[in-house]
Amino acid sequence: MAIATWLRAAAYVLLTVTAARAAEAPSEIKIGTLYAGSGQLSSASVPLHVAMEWWADGVNKGGGLFVKGFGKKIPVRLISYDDQSSPSLAGNLTNQLITRDKVDILLSDSTSVMTAAAVPIARDNKQLLFDVTGSSPNFFTPDNKYIVLLGLAATDRYPKSIADFVSQMPKLGIKTVALLYTTADYTAFQATAVRKAVQANPDLKLVFDRGIPVNTTDYTLLVNNVGAAKPDALLEFGYPANEIAFLHAMQDNDSKFKFLFTGYGLTEMSLMRSNGLADVLTHSFALASPAVYEFKVNYGLDRDHFK
Repeated sequence: MAIATWLRAAAYVLLTVTAARAAEAPSEIKIGTLYAGSGQLSSASVPLHVAMEWWADGVNKGGGLFVKGFGKKIPVRLISYDDQSSPSLAGNLTNQLITRDKVDILLSDSTSVMTAAAVPIARDNKQLLFDVTGSSPNFFTPDNKYIVLLGLAATDRYPKSIADFVSQMPKLGIKTVALLYTTADYTAFQATAVRKAVQANPDLKLVFDRGIPVNTTDYTLLVNNVGAAKPDALLEFGYPANEIAFLHAMQDNDSKFKFLFTGYGLTEMSLMRSNGLADVLTHSFALASPAVYEFKVNYGLDRDHFK
């Protein structure tokens, strides 16, 4: 598990330094994290939180993490709070983990939306933040040395693949394009890439372009407006809960488009099936996830190790 590997590394770095300053080992390693137990981002967040709990339980059953600086295993304690998919609450809870709970290791919630709330607070408190999945380039600035990305830097990488495909659309008989997206960093970066690709191609025309809040739950009017624009292709970017609401609106309105692209529709098929939406995704398209860029790896496996 990638998170587990990173946490072992974090514990080693932090507690080896501590060993030089203290004669006795701490009784526990406090790991602070947030999760969205409800709300729009819960489907992306809860599985990672469950994995964290499973990992911590397994580590403690084995006696804890071995810390070389102390020459012994130390139990871990997971301190986690439910941010309810609320960035403002996530910011307050992140501050609480740092200032009140005084955690040794701090992890952000999943998604760029929730990570954004933790980044400035961790930076201002000089607390290293282990960023689980939020890969917005806006997080990684020269003035912030208190953040480490655990996942792929996907936010500004995936759009290239999408833009390359958009440039080929006229060969498929596509002339008009509709763009519907949530304004979170991850989805907005992809929408920007699509927009630029359409505008750069004289054989394509953007007939609908709308950004909406990530907490949007009713897509009925939006789907109707897209349909009225009569696009040959619709590209929709949102998180899983957005996809569910969007596809339900398509299903309820019996809306169909010649070409449909969704950000998570096909990659979260079990979730879509459980919501009765599998048929809506027939003949739709999604972005596959294999990395098309070679990443510099500071710790752990590089791309070639996955082949």
